[in-house]
Amino acid sequence: MGSGVIRERKGQCLTYSTIGFVIDAMKSILIRLAACLIFSQHLYLIEAEEEPYTLLVFGDSLSASYGMNEDDGWVTLLAKRLQTENWPYQVVNGSISGETTTGGLLRLPAMLDAYHPDLVILELGGNDGLRNSVIANIWGVVCGFIALLLITQVNLGIPGVLWASIAVAICAFVLVIGAKVEALAAIPAAVYGYAAVAGYGLLSGASPTDVNFANPLICAVVSIVIGNIFGIASEKLAGVMKSGE
Repeated sequence: MGSGVIRERKGQCLTYSTIGFVIDAMKSILIRLAACLIFSQHLYLIEAEEEPYTLLVFGDSLSASYGMNEDDGWVTLLAKRLQTENWPYQVVNGSISGETTTGGLLRLPAMLDAYHPDLVILELGGNDGLRNSVIANIWGVVCGFIALLLITQVNLGIPGVLWASIAVAICAFVLVIGAKVEALAAIPAAVYGYAAVAGYGLLSGASPTDVNFANPLICAVVSIVIGNIFGIASEKLAGVMKSGE
């Protein structure tokens, strides 16, 4: 009976030949798995070379190389750098000079559908700032001009200094409330317009009811518009001079 038990235990034991067979089988499986991984990695690299990632640059004149050689623009330089360092990226420049966030929002879906980019660099806002600052400047001028009219043309029997303080406070309150409108949200620009027209009107003594260029409202608005025109012209001139070097 004891011998029978011994034979049963021997049947459950692993022999050296069995262990060697299992090890060889495991080696074969591991080698095949490694080969599959290497082959799949090779295919991935080939696919990456044939179909690189798409990087879309979407911006305004800063990205469109306005007023300069396109090869000197930062987008082209980025593309060259990626190529030099063997990054699998194809750079697409979808920038337009003068673009705003509103215009960009309208164009972006079509660009995404056309190129299916893996990465997007968005560079917008500069032209919005210029536009909004001009509008906010003029908004501030209008508020300051109304304050001048209230101070100089309205008499409610309130002492002069007190009435002037009330008029300024009312118009400043309206100016700040107006900032809830997106186009008027540039409060520093609005405050500048407010202070400019009020300062000019008080220092020059010009009547706010005169219909000529001495009128604080007309003078301030015209000066703001001309100033911004000169600012844009200087930017364009600098670009032309740069491209001519």
